[in-house]
Amino acid sequence: MTEAAIAALVREAGLRPRRQDPASSCSKEVVGSNNPTPAEVPVRLIEALEKPEELWDHVLRHQLDDLPRAVLLVRFSMGSASVLSSELYAGTRAFCEQAGRRCLEIDLDSAVSILEGDLLSLEFGDRQQGSVGALNPGLADAVSTFLGRYPDLMLSIIKSAPFYIQVRSLAGLLGYPFERASDQHSNPQRREIGEAIVKNIERTLFSSTVTATENALFPINQAHRS
Repeated sequence: MTEAAIAALVREAGLRPRRQDPASSCSKEVVGSNNPTPAEVPVRLIEALEKPEELWDHVLRHQLDDLPRAVLLVRFSMGSASVLSSELYAGTRAFCEQAGRRCLEIDLDSAVSILEGDLLSLEFGDRQQGSVGALNPGLADAVSTFLGRYPDLMLSIIKSAPFYIQVRSLAGLLGYPFERASDQHSNPQRREIGEAIVKNIERTLFSSTVTATENALFPINQAHRS
């Protein structure tokens, strides 16, 4: 398990807001029923070592608001090479607009600042002019599984993608073009995604690529999952 995963768990049990009891001068810690106490952290760390994917899934579902999570999903779709911050912003903004949400520059800056360090690596420059590294392997696997459970999110990224590599990466995640045609046609949602892949590969193929090293159509850079 990575240091980022451990940090996420420890932060979950870390300093919480304290409130004053009206009947007492003592502060009381606000602790949710699902949050571990500091004394429980060692046990939870052991559990996380055994099932790190559950920890990352918890982070994606319960510790991130919509926009920071969208940034991670879009960054995953851009593959394993570093990308420009401006390209990540463009992809995230397009994804939000696809869902009917307006995404301002200040909102993106705030979202990236939340993710920076534990979940997102800024390699050079600042949040707007620098480059962003790939997600660490454990987090990337969790995002892959997360997208697999929510094909509607994957479809939104494909339809909104300003960059060809995004469509190509998610196509590879689904097994295209290696999946049997019969498998695609047996599931209406997979068929819709397949049609979107073809349409949006054509749309983005001659657009600017995210990086110069990511310019081959296949093989896909994301691991194939059956």
